[in-house]
Parts: sequence; structure tokens; C-alpha cells
Amino acid sequence: MKHKKHTDFATVLAVFVLAAAGCASTSSVLPVPRNPLNLVPEPPVRTYRVEVTYTNQDDIGKPTDIMEIRATVSAGIYGADEYCRWESYERRQYRAGAQIPDWQTYEPAVGFDYLIAPRKREPDYIENLPNLDSIPRDLTGFYFYINMIDFHMWDLYINLFLRTPEIFPDIPAKPLKNVGDTMRIDLRDLFIPLIEWENVSSDLVQTAGIIHAEYLGSGKVGTTKTKILSFGQEQTIEQNIYGMGMKMPYRGTNRFLGHMHLDDKNQLVLASYREFVYSKVKAPMGQTVIVHSERDYRIELVAIE
Repeated sequence: MKHKKHTDFATVLAVFVLAAAGCASTSSVLPVPRNPLNLVPEPPVRTYRVEVTYTNQDDIGKPTDIMEIRATVSAGIYGADEYCRWESYERRQYRAGAQIPDWQTYEPAVGFDYLIAPRKREPDYIENLPNLDSIPRDLTGFYFYINMIDFHMWDLYINLFLRTPEIFPDIPAKPLKNVGDTMRIDLRDLFIPLIEWENVSSDLVQTAGIIHAEYLGSGKVGTTKTKILSFGQEQTIEQNIYGMGMKMPYRGTNRFLGHMHLDDKNQLVLASYREFVYSKVKAPMGQTVIVHSERDYRIELVAIE
């Protein structure tokens, strides 16, 4: 099986531990100005709201630091490709129990648009993500990169659960066609890298891990009838992360469980998951930092125009 680019959300959470402690580095790579495409896709254009909460915990599971991200993304077909545009992107970060600050707009992400091969033609579309030279190589820019991959990962999961082996002929699994059908795929021998983000993360090696899913039944989101799938994934990861100008080895595992609602065309209507991360970071002076983190992710279709 060929190696495919993928992502592991433990990367973000590990770096967040350092950032929350005030020791994240600033990149020396300057962003390159980018001219937006400003295209008009064919209707219907689907707009999604994305909400993500990262929570760091102490050794007994008590929250210590929290970061929230909220964004809206529109997607529609333009020619032979899919045209995506990040309409808004905001974040806020605070210590647990402290006053919650106002949302801050991350300007480099607002209006970021691009064309990407639609899922029907290109199962490995993540390898064709847009040029990111206009995004600062800092921690917030890295989060945006991860969130952009997250947005497109739903197509990958839908294809994996409903269109294997049509889309993935080398994966020995049957698609989920009927209520009660299940799927379990062991991809622990598949190692998949994430691009280097200077002074944040490098040398990342992870496994696709074990993926499982089940066709739970039917439901309704608003007035839209849906099919409901549950899913989960278990992965391992190794990388180097950066803080205080130093490179620190990181090894960890992440597990997440969630569900998704799909309409009669297998388009995403609503989905969410919770991820649990456990990792060790070899910090300076022989210290080992144990990382306990959770990530709550939710995406919802809010408009079709």
C-alpha cells in the first residue's frame, strides 16, 4: 500500500501544551502575500460551521488550559474541482477557571480560498492541498493548517466507510450498506507524515492505526433525514516539537470516538467526536512531561445556497 498523507490531532495538542505555558517559538519564515481566487462556484454552495475545543489536563484529569476555535467554511463545485473558502476563523485561549477572553480573528485565514480535486476523482486529495506560504509559520498558523485538513478528512472517512473498495481497492473491507453493518481496518503498518511547520513540529511519523465504524441507523437533523454512522480511530505518533528555541522528542497515542449524520446523497450534515491524547515529551534538563489532553470537534451544515 502506498503511503498517504494524513494527520494526527495529537500533534496540535502536544504543541498547545508548550504554547499555553508561554514557551512556543516564533518562526523566522515570513509569509508570502497571496492573491485570493474569489471564484463563484456552481450552486448549491454548502456552508459549514466548525467548532473545536482543546483542553489540557493535569495528572488527575482536571482541566488546566483551554483553547477554542470557531470558523465557517463554504464549499461548492467550480469546473472540475471543488472550491473552498474560509469565511471566518476565530480563536481564544485561557487558563481553566479564568475569565474567558473575547474571540480574536485570525486574519491570514479569513478569505483563504482554493480549488481541490473532488472526492469522486481523487481519493488522495489531501496531497493536493493548496500552497500555504501565505500562512505564518507560527502556532496559530499550524492550527489553521490542521483545521483545514480536518475539514477535508470527512470526505475521506465517508469514502472509506461507504465506498471501499471502489475508492480504496487495496483495503480489505466491505462498505457499510445496512443498519448494523460494521467495519474494522488495521492500518498500523501504514506510516503517514505531516509536513514540517518550522519551530512548531518536525520529523513527524505516525501510523494510520486501527479504524472502526458502524452503521447505527437513521435520524433527523432539523428537517433533513439522515443515516447515522459511528466511528473511531487509534493511532501512535512520534515527532519533534519546539519550545524556548529547543527541539524536544514527543511520543504518544491518540484515540477518538464520534458519529456523523449524512443526507440521502451521503453529504455531511452534522458530525462530532471526542479525542483523548496521552503522550510523553522529553523536555530540557532530563525532564519528561506527561501530556493529557482532550479535543472536542463539531461540524454542522448551516446553509445551502
